[in-house]
Amino acid sequence: KGFVTTFNYSKGIQDSAVRAEVCDIIEVNTYHSHPSTGLVNKNTYVPQKSAVVNDVPHFRMAAGCRQAGRPLLITEQNHCFWNRYLYENGIAFSSYSALQNFSGIMVHCIPVSMNFPVERRSEDGKLHLSKLQPFTVTQNPLFRANEFMAACLYLRGDVRPSPHRIDLSISNKYLLQTGKNVAPNTEQVKLALLCGFALDFPDVKRIPALSKMTPASMTIYPAAGASIRTEEWFTEIYDNKTGGFRLDQMVERLKRKGILPQDNKTDSDAGIFHSDTGEILLHSKAGMMSVTTPKSEGANLFAGNTCTLSVLDIKSTDRDAAVFVTSMDKNDLSKSSKVVLIYSTEEMNTGMKLSPDRTTCLEPGRHPCLLLTGKLEVELALKPAKWSLYALSVNGIRRENLPLSYKDGKIRIALDTAGLKNGVTPFFELAAE
Repeated sequence: KGFVTTFNYSKGIQDSAVRAEVCDIIEVNTYHSHPSTGLVNKNTYVPQKSAVVNDVPHFRMAAGCRQAGRPLLITEQNHCFWNRYLYENGIAFSSYSALQNFSGIMVHCIPVSMNFPVERRSEDGKLHLSKLQPFTVTQNPLFRANEFMAACLYLRGDVRPSPHRIDLSISNKYLLQTGKNVAPNTEQVKLALLCGFALDFPDVKRIPALSKMTPASMTIYPAAGASIRTEEWFTEIYDNKTGGFRLDQMVERLKRKGILPQDNKTDSDAGIFHSDTGEILLHSKAGMMSVTTPKSEGANLFAGNTCTLSVLDIKSTDRDAAVFVTSMDKNDLSKSSKVVLIYSTEEMNTGMKLSPDRTTCLEPGRHPCLLLTGKLEVELALKPAKWSLYALSVNGIRRENLPLSYKDGKIRIALDTAGLKNGVTPFFELAAE
């Protein structure tokens, strides 16, 4: 008695067909830059590719398992340490999960700990210091910043779900023609960056609870599938040939049908994907992704780039970073009296050593965690008031009052996190009297 689910790490079409037959709900585990081992050890390997540059592949792998009319739970997800673009996940994965209206997303692992041991002694009397690990959230300030952004963008509902859904219809005949370890066509799954997307297995008898599901805005049929690499605890999908599917032509078709508005900025050849809600804009070739909602705004961007949103204008950053602002009262960001600003860069263990390409651990390092300092200049179009700016500890305590200025009616903030009296932090607060 209860919901039945299985295959939480498989991304293959064949296993999705089994889910369609026996599962009430769909659950998926998905990671970006999964390490070769589960811990920070000598010779552990962590890929160093940007999720944004690669069109957020761990989200797309999960979206390619969603099924029409059934809840999808992300039972494990993360962008793993020590990938240098870990800061991307708070905006990227949570925004797209909200666009798809996923039923739940759970980070792996340990987002909260009331007593995380910094040091311990083994039975032989040796002292062991804690260190950052590939997944553990509670001891990693950037993981915690990502979870804070996810709480705003996804859990609070700042990002609106897509009002549309495109179904990829997979017949039993197609299943019999494909081999094992085949995933949905990766070009077709990129539609999930634009609007709702799901698989549909029309030849499978539906359970009664699903008979009232909302009809699809459009149904398409599968092109050539993608190959899958399967390991003990995760799977990875390799990009495939298009199989005759043209994403640029599909975008024009979506505009003609009114699924995408005429002013939608999507240009798949240029790596630009703009959601049907207008809130999410991915420019993968520039390494930039932004989200603009009434309560939250932010962007992932490389050092030297700028980004102008509605309230937030990022004038400069000398580090690759996520820059994010959100209202912490019931008002929209432009009318809020309490705002949190995040400037998230990169983290490392003290004494940690990596190979020249940063992929392989030579020395794991130890506590305390180090954060990459950076310089950030932003302007904020907040309501007229007397504002104060504070550096916050990772548990929200005000640590230092920082200067700010005004220019053309906007708040101007110039941060140099190397000069913070109590050490580097990704969290800041703006409070109006």
